[in-house]
Amino acid sequence: MANRILSPDREAAIVALLDDDSPVVQQALLAELKRLDDVGLSLLRKVMREEVDQRVTIAQRLLEQLEGPNPASEFVRFIESLHYELETGLLLLNRVAKPDFALEVARRQLEVIAQRCLELSPQPSTPWERCKVINRVLFHEYGFRANAEDLDDPHNSLLSSVLMRRKGGPLILSAIYLLVADRCGLELSPISLPKHFLVAHFSEGIPFYIDPIERGRFRLPDEVEGMLDKEQGLHPVQVMGPAPVGAVLCRACRDLVHQYSVRNNPRLAKVFAGFVRTFQETYRRHAES
Repeated sequence: MANRILSPDREAAIVALLDDDSPVVQQALLAELKRLDDVGLSLLRKVMREEVDQRVTIAQRLLEQLEGPNPASEFVRFIESLHYELETGLLLLNRVAKPDFALEVARRQLEVIAQRCLELSPQPSTPWERCKVINRVLFHEYGFRANAEDLDDPHNSLLSSVLMRRKGGPLILSAIYLLVADRCGLELSPISLPKHFLVAHFSEGIPFYIDPIERGRFRLPDEVEGMLDKEQGLHPVQVMGPAPVGAVLCRACRDLVHQYSVRNNPRLAKVFAGFVRTFQETYRRHAES
């Protein structure tokens, strides 16, 4: 039976070995953690809670080898792949906070909403007209709205929660709009403003923007430019164009860091802060390669 007590010196020695990238050392470390059983698993979780460097990633990998795949590790691999797709990213992110969440449930909900939009869309119709139909379905028939009474609720930033409660923050409401539009064959883009989040259509003539927080209000470029905070010194071109999917997902993680911090949940705040660092480190490595 494994020794259930780990001395501080022994614990420190094991943690120090996490940085050793020798395959022989890593194999021996994995064997020792396996021998320690629950004590070894607890130590790895402690490292993930308390460390701030690459040891967190190594501890996640070792924990996955001992316990099997976990949502946090899956999302880290997704980030490091640089192959970003909005729906997949949001669903994987969701499972970190709610491990029992069934991905297919959310996908089915989106399919049902999109099918209703298709039923109501006249043929042929312009992108503007098709967005008016999406507005009707999302904000009037289904009643999606901003959770203005509790902006710091982490559920505002989780796709499953917003689909279930039909209220949330601007990023996830915009994401639902995008995912429904995509199922309807309509190409829209995410717009990440410093203090807001919109959806836009660019492919024909003058672009138009949609504000999900305002129940799908249409906005023209001049109006969106007027929403920008001039004190931040940002040129409209920097923020009024389509946001990369990776940037959208990283912003979702930042939102959750803030929300879980406000809700006094330091464990999950730290997990999502780790994802933000992983995005940053992945971009840096890619730029240097």
